[in-house]
Amino acid sequence: MLKILGFFLSFLLLVSCASQQVVIYKEIYVPEEAGIKLVQYTEDSENVNAPIVRKLYNNKTSSEYLIWNASQQIALSTDGKLAYIGSKNKYHNLYIKSVLGGRALTQRTFNRNINAMCFSPDNRYIAFSETKNNNSNIFKIRSEGGVAVEQLVSTQANEYSPQFSIDGRTIIYSKSDGYNYSIWSYDTETSLNTQYTEGFTPSVSPDGETIFVTRNSKDGNNRGEIWMVNLRTGSETILVSDPEIGFSSPQVSPDGRNLVFVGTTGGTDTKPINLDIFMIRTDGTKMKQLTFHGGNDLSPIWYNNGKHIFFLSQRGSEDGKYNVWKMDVIL
Repeated sequence: MLKILGFFLSFLLLVSCASQQVVIYKEIYVPEEAGIKLVQYTEDSENVNAPIVRKLYNNKTSSEYLIWNASQQIALSTDGKLAYIGSKNKYHNLYIKSVLGGRALTQRTFNRNINAMCFSPDNRYIAFSETKNNNSNIFKIRSEGGVAVEQLVSTQANEYSPQFSIDGRTIIYSKSDGYNYSIWSYDTETSLNTQYTEGFTPSVSPDGETIFVTRNSKDGNNRGEIWMVNLRTGSETILVSDPEIGFSSPQVSPDGRNLVFVGTTGGTDTKPINLDIFMIRTDGTKMKQLTFHGGNDLSPIWYNNGKHIFFLSQRGSEDGKYNVWKMDVIL
């Protein structure tokens, strides 16, 4: 396992190494994605930040594997605003633009190193996690107007991946202390922190009763699995697991019926191992792969109509830089 800047970076997929694998990043579509509409919302010049992805080699098994940061690095408001992290002058700050038209871009933070964020249900605030001195904590800022930043959670452990509850009062977040990963909540009215369950990268269901999280497999390989936890009853159900493939970063749809998430896909003679986006119903049925490009696709999130997802992708860029894309989702 590796930790970089205080973030979890595991999930493994072991495959045979193939030296002739080449990714043509500038391609927007691959044949498996025929018929799907894709729209690009940022440009290379915006220096969009994305979770760290590293490919390593196991000399003992003569195979490659991936490690990656599972944090959610784009966010959408219900009134059509897109938030992403832009990199400039060694800082990673929060930027906002509309997905409804126009090219106006607003920088909301300065001289910070943000790693994940989300909008409040009323769109007035953005909660985000920031790394400073190798420690990540939770903060809040208004989505429009003013630059005052309020610190919400700060401990010697790492707190990241905040998600608002449906009523906006509570912030659900991930906490790591060494190699232990757990889900906590912060009550914005009482300042009370409460521990819920094991896991990280939480996504809260529309009714507020269920959270979907990533967990490590218990077989020693640290592959990511997707779990469902009922906050009312305490019941826990595994939704997605594979003996060779790792998954992360679940995001539940606005109607609560579907999840999108990130997973590894195996290499072939012409396509390297990489990260793609998958979907499954929250009852554990009808899992399918949504993206197939040779570059990495990360941080999927639902648009408020439940018919599209936004995500980070290396596609369409000559140099494989990440940008924000939207795709249709056929349910």
